Amino acid sequence: MSASFEAAKELREVIDKIFSLMDADPDMGPKLRDADTPQRFEFSDFDVVVNIRATRDDEEGNLYWEWSDDVDWDSKVQMTMSSEVANRYFQGKENVPMAVARRRIKTGGDLKAALALIPITRSAGATRARRICRAPSPASSSAPSTARRRARGPPAMSAITCSGRAPKVGGHSAASSAPRRPLVPAPT
Repeated sequence: MSASFEAAKELREVIDKIFSLMDADPDMGPKLRDADTPQRFEFSDFDVVVNIRATRDDEEGNLYWEWSDDVDWDSKVQMTMSSEVANRYFQGKENVPMAVARRRIKTGGDLKAALALIPITRSAGATRARRICRAPSPASSSAPSTARRRARGPPAMSAITCSGRAPKVGGHSAASSAPRRPLVPAPT
């Protein structure tokens, strides 16, 4: 399940943080600057626009962005998407070509240039940026955990926990707040 943003302010804070991390990353930032692909992102559910470009010689950093259409440059790529799709996009969880084909992302301009940026943004720096995207709220979970620590990844989905051993199916997490229910029918 993917999460969407509660308000435009939250969307802006997260996207600003992501762009800041990308800008400051010693590997990704210079590569994005050298690619010099000005982009315009429109988030349709909040009617919000951000334009981003490479910095110019007299500017600090690698990337410069403004939350406005009143900018002194033309975008090479335009993308329109909902904030929910944007969340998946910036986490690297959205298959961009498929999203474009299914019209979850509407594009304009040089799509080939935008697709060329994907390998750059899949680097280690982008992994850090993905961590700050909005996760699903606890209310959207069917059985919220009472554990204080958060898992680094999703729960194991494999039926076999160790190679060559019998499948481990069922069980109950001690951290789960869901009540334990008896097996039906009860074993005899």
